[in-house]
Amino acid sequence: MGTVRTFNSVVQKRALAYLYPQPGQVPQNLQSLSTFVLQYWPETLSDNQSANYNSIDVPGGSHPIVQWINNGARQLSFRSQFVHEQINPDGTRDATSRYNVDIDAAIAHLRFFMYPHYERRGEILTSPPPLLYLVLGKHNLRHRGVSSTARGQPAATGIPVVLLNVAVEYSSWHADGTPRMAAVDFQFQEVVQNPATGVRFVDREDFRAVMRGYSHSPLTRSQRAG
Repeated sequence: MGTVRTFNSVVQKRALAYLYPQPGQVPQNLQSLSTFVLQYWPETLSDNQSANYNSIDVPGGSHPIVQWINNGARQLSFRSQFVHEQINPDGTRDATSRYNVDIDAAIAHLRFFMYPHYERRGEILTSPPPLLYLVLGKHNLRHRGVSSTARGQPAATGIPVVLLNVAVEYSSWHADGTPRMAAVDFQFQEVVQNPATGVRFVDREDFRAVMRGYSHSPLTRSQRAG
């Protein structure tokens, strides 16, 4: 269990599930707000990867011939809960409790990751939404070894992503209208570009070091041969 400074308070956190921008993606004056820690661990995780093939018909053939074109987008999605309980009798927020976060502020933080930034320097300059790292504890989302860290954070198992969608479902409010409970559905897409190093496509050989860890009932040579 640890603490992380978010917004204007120090909030106690238990799950090591969080998001943070890649280096150089957020202005210096917003660095202190850049890391977003989930209040609770995701309920489920969906991880989808596709490959795209052309199907080429062959006259008289029993099957079409397939030709690989490229890989489709790898998308990850999950749902996470946010809860704000007014524990103190006078209704003030107890910022030291992991059951008490400012839900409106949490949603604003997530929207921050989805919008561009505009500057006026004679003309309007647009900066796109930041590229992020997604980290879910020791779950190796990369499936291909250790990733780089940023600002000393333990992101060895995280992956670079963009935040595609944040769908919020509010289910309870306090008497004054303050959100009490909300479920948030996240959707991410893995990216291969990096502002510092450029584009690096994923090679199947990148998975070799991790895939060796799976050794359930290996087949003998004769079994593989049928």
